[in-house]
Amino acid sequence: SYPDYRFLISTLSKYKHHFEIAFSIYDRDCNGCIELSEFIQVQNSMLGNVPELLDPRTTGVRSSLLVHLFGSDGKGTLSFEEFSKFIDAFQKEVMLFEFNIYAKGNKTISVDDFASLIMRYGSLSLKEVQT
Repeated sequence: SYPDYRFLISTLSKYKHHFEIAFSIYDRDCNGCIELSEFIQVQNSMLGNVPELLDPRTTGVRSSLLVHLFGSDGKGTLSFEEFSKFIDAFQKEVMLFEFNIYAKGNKTISVDDFASLIMRYGSLSLKEVQT
């Protein structure tokens, strides 16, 4: 879904510490895990409010991301450690995909391409870095 896409893209540019803070805020029962309803609040805090139409608590529709994290019934829980492993794997997959685009079948990329790849999710543009 679009909210999942936005959330996953946001994970590429956020520090793990931000997620840890969000998890601790929304872990209401302080058991170290969050439930689906709490995760929706984490998503909303990271992105701004996800449109009500796409909220599985009101529509009953669960995205593939939510099914993966909380099970098909939505009753699973998610620890920060599990979520952190998921985000690490996602980030590595995206970086490998992007590296392969620049590498064009080679095992290496140019210094400029490497800089572009690193700066893609940073807060400075390549032009700002070069000046």
